[in-house]
Amino acid sequence: MVSLATIDDLWAEHLAAITELREGIHWVEWGGHVPLHEYLKEVHRRFQDLQARVPEEISRRLAEAETGRTDPTRRGATWKYLTTDQPFGILSERFARGLVRKFGPRRKRA
Repeated sequence: MVSLATIDDLWAEHLAAITELREGIHWVEWGGHVPLHEYLKEVHRRFQDLQARVPEEISRRLAEAETGRTDPTRRGATWKYLTTDQPFGILSERFARGLVRKFGPRRKRA
């Protein structure tokens, strides 16, 4: 019960962080980076961090449950996960945006 609750909590935090990342990833283009590439790198890094945190957090929560400080059977909230297979839009939309960037009006540089 403790393990499942811990994984659920950490996964919910991970998804919230990834959603926040996705909402602001377009800003990296101003730095000369490719948003999709940077997004995927950061998602991978954060998932590795999540995997490293799970065993530590389970151990900590088990110790708390054994001392009676927490009750693993009591859950505070129910999470609902919203995901998409296409966080950057469908291929045709990405292609159109790329064409506009490449051949659209040029900005004068100062």
